[in-house]
Amino acid sequence: MRKKGFWGAALTLAALGVLSATAAIAAEKVYINGIDANFPPFAYVDKSGNPDGFDVKALDWIAKEMGFKVKHQPMDWDGIIPSLKAKKIDIVASGMSITDERKKQVNFTIAYWKIKQVLVAKKEAKVTVEQGPGRREQDRRSARNHRSQVDRGEPDQKGREEVRARAV
Repeated sequence: MRKKGFWGAALTLAALGVLSATAAIAAEKVYINGIDANFPPFAYVDKSGNPDGFDVKALDWIAKEMGFKVKHQPMDWDGIIPSLKAKKIDIVASGMSITDERKKQVNFTIAYWKIKQVLVAKKEAKVTVEQGPGRREQDRRSARNHRSQVDRGEPDQKGREEVRARAV
């Protein structure tokens, strides 16, 4: 009976030791976040030379809550995905929109920010929604259904409220 108790205690202590060592190793891990430092308010370098912005602060908070460290590495946007694929950085929390092309190269979490792009033109401009740059047929159909996305000139108060409501 004593031998069983001894081995049970020994195994428990060994398991605790392994867990403690694993936790210590995990706590020492520093993940490198690649940021586009020219994308305020999401990511930028402040006057003191420190990375800052919405994405930087969000990832700092997540790291604190989950018990790991993060270093934010400013880099050219064109090098973000290649650096991630080459394992020079571990994470990209820097305003990266999820696109089908990017999904083929990297994995994404659930989106935490949605981007909605609109076309704005002067009242006298001849451009239409259908002529917008990069418009595919499905985009044109969608734009015709949501014609208020094209704002010709300064919107009145109602127009501003509609734009704000759509942005939320």
